[in-house]
Amino acid sequence: KGLKEVLVADVAHAESLLAHAMAKRATAMTNSNSQSSRSQCIINIRCVVGENDGEGESGVNGAVLTFVDLAGAEREKKTGNQGGRLLESNFINNTSMIFGVCLRS
Repeated sequence: KGLKEVLVADVAHAESLLAHAMAKRATAMTNSNSQSSRSQCIINIRCVVGENDGEGESGVNGAVLTFVDLAGAEREKKTGNQGGRLLESNFINNTSMIFGVCLRS
């Protein structure tokens, strides 16, 4: 949900996209952290240099740089979360576990 791929031509455009992502980042105070991340974001920056010569030969080189901001796992007793915030913590813990399973596979 919310996945986008954007073609970027210059540094200013890339910086504006990162600023937009940071503005959408959700945080909240818990007993263990005043700026606890409540959202998760993965940004892949793919750089491709070169071109195809038209005869099937390609001089293309590329690289991918990945930034990951994951909401951290939380212990119920330590955070003091209750009600909706406790449900949110359970969801965060579950998605973090699923992400770990994806990385291992």
